[in-house]
Amino acid sequence: VRVGSAHDGGYPMCANLLAGIEAAYSYGIGGNDDWGCQISRAHKVPVHQYDCFNPASAPCAGADVRLNVECVGIRQETIDGRPFDTLANQIARNGDAGKRIVVKMDIEGGEWPSLMSAPDAIFEHIVQMPMELHGTDTQDVLDGIRKLKEHFYLVVVHFNNWECTGKNAPFPNFAYQVLLVNKNVGTPGEPRRG
Repeated sequence: VRVGSAHDGGYPMCANLLAGIEAAYSYGIGGNDDWGCQISRAHKVPVHQYDCFNPASAPCAGADVRLNVECVGIRQETIDGRPFDTLANQIARNGDAGKRIVVKMDIEGGEWPSLMSAPDAIFEHIVQMPMELHGTDTQDVLDGIRKLKEHFYLVVVHFNNWECTGKNAPFPNFAYQVLLVNKNVGTPGEPRRG
């Protein structure tokens, strides 16, 4: 099922694996979090929104969204006047450690250091993680993909189609959306024929 906006800001997710989630995290809201609104309304859970660059949150009637003017990073610190903290610290601070959660992340390349610095135990409780990933040919991208694949099945890959050039060959673009499903929760089926 598509969750969020019809275009940028919408992500495919496994509807059958959303039952029983206890909280959600939306990183990089950019003034619009249709994903968080829909998750909160449909599953009656709080959505913790994080953005220190464009933290404005659009109204979201009937949802429990909690805006945090903070970004996710590799440690608790302030960079250029913007507060950052780790994924583990933010989840613990909200009382969600050990709970079944979903995490959406679209933070324009900041995902790699943030994920690499997260302890493996954090990933045990993330049921699904729709993300926009950035980059294709650097060591941090390769290391990040390897770490994610230890804990998650890669279910969907969709390359951004706003610009297709040969400079990212063999990939059509440097930015792509993925859906990751926790290996402890999902069971991969046979690929469809064709």
